[in-house]
Amino acid sequence: MEHKIQNITDFLGPVFSISGFTVAQTDYLETVFLVLTIVSISVSLISRLYHAVKRIKTEIDEAMEDNKLTKEELDDIATSVLNEYNAIAESEEVDKLKEVIKTKEKK
Repeated sequence: MEHKIQNITDFLGPVFSISGFTVAQTDYLETVFLVLTIVSISVSLISRLYHAVKRIKTEIDEAMEDNKLTKEELDDIATSVLNEYNAIAESEEVDKLKEVIKTKEKK
């Protein structure tokens, strides 16, 4: 599933934070940009989770209109949840967060 950028901060926040983190000259600046990077990426991930939960809740509400869930509807919802999880787990945000953590561990 492809993630659509909700607003420009989904893209620019992590870019500027990581850029600042990699060029920081002092420990203080490095720490500031590290925190900004982690917060920015976390906000982006939280945004993706929120939209995924909202989309799945809508699917459940539509399936529950007759107060019954069929096996097919449950399978569709489970598949949707699994697809959302995989999309988030394999997202650029998660990769960037891992990269930042590895960079910090090396120093």
